Amino acid sequence: MKGRRFAAYTALALALALLAAAAYGFMRVNANIPDFPDLLTLWETSTAVPPDTVPPEIHGVRDFEVGLFGTLAYREGVSVTDDSGWAALEVDSTAVDTGAPGQYTVIYIARDAVGNETRATATVTVLAVSEEAVAREADPILEKIIEPGMSDTEKALAIHTWVKSSITYTNTGDKDSVLEGAYNGLTLRSGDCYTYYALAKYFLGRVGIESIDMHRVPEADTLHFWLLVDLGEGWHHYDACPILRDLAELRPRKGFMLTQTEAREFAEEYERPDYYSYPAECLPEGVEIVE
Repeated sequence: MKGRRFAAYTALALALALLAAAAYGFMRVNANIPDFPDLLTLWETSTAVPPDTVPPEIHGVRDFEVGLFGTLAYREGVSVTDDSGWAALEVDSTAVDTGAPGQYTVIYIARDAVGNETRATATVTVLAVSEEAVAREADPILEKIIEPGMSDTEKALAIHTWVKSSITYTNTGDKDSVLEGAYNGLTLRSGDCYTYYALAKYFLGRVGIESIDMHRVPEADTLHFWLLVDLGEGWHHYDACPILRDLAELRPRKGFMLTQTEAREFAEEYERPDYYSYPAECLPEGVEIVE
């Protein structure tokens, strides 16, 4: 009895060994197990398993178009298949810069368990900012903050308040154009003084209020941008950018429609005599700021 049991275990072990060995290549084995003529008198296997050289397949890769600073779902709609049943997908988008208009390449890489690899590429086109794109972002905001029957002063104050309180100040911002600066403010909700200036200028123009561009004298140690606005009582300084030390407690009217005297007082309060110092060429001929 013990002999038959031992022989059965031997047959099972041999069968498992043959299967395992067959998985790694070609083999031929003859096995004659005594005492089991009715169970297994001859085991003969002849098998060859070729190595896996078939790479995975990538499906659903497509090109993209995106606005400046837009977001992209690179993996959406993309899948991988492999004859082994498993493969991993990697997406290399390091070459893509959504902060600059142009065309970029994103690379899709699929690998199976034994290292077979397939690559596919897609083109990402970052579109330059257009008037239509900015309007799509800006108009819903204006519809909320501008009410029917408002005076120009009320509109200008509503815009000033929204821009100052809705944009987070950072030390960097796109200064290529007013349109791009406004778009960045609307989409990123952050930026430097140029972003505040550009967004305020765009909003004011959208509601029909004229403004004049102003910037700090070149010899100052830092740049600054703001506007002049005339709401029927002469040209005043209009600056929606918060002062850094005021960030914890925003005062909505701070920087709103300042006379020259108020601008000087503002600069003295913050110990920056050149805060609203501007080169003479900023003022168009015939324009004077209310003293």
